[in-house]
Amino acid sequence: MTIQAEEDSSLQRPKRAVRCAGLGRVRIVWLHSYTYTVQMKNVTIALDETLLREVRRVAADRSTTLNAMIREFLQEVAERESRAGKARHRIAELCRDSQAEVGSRAWTRDELHER
Repeated sequence: MTIQAEEDSSLQRPKRAVRCAGLGRVRIVWLHSYTYTVQMKNVTIALDETLLREVRRVAADRSTTLNAMIREFLQEVAERESRAGKARHRIAELCRDSQAEVGSRAWTRDELHER
């Protein structure tokens, strides 16, 4: 059972009282509402009709939109590429700072492949 509590004018945030089932206790839940603007660019893509129909069905099964699925996929690609770039940078840095020395080659290709 949910009971609407009075709004506390000193805090100027709406709240509601929720009766805990079977416990006879009431807890106060603060309600938050945030509004923000996100700037997005539109992109046009060309898809085969069959593919479009299939991915729209997948989106509906997941209770999301095709637009959200594409956005999520592209976000994952960007994050993966960013991690890979950082890893390449770190490897190059480690190679530059390495104290390892490579000796002269004392073997031939044929010697390596002898059986």
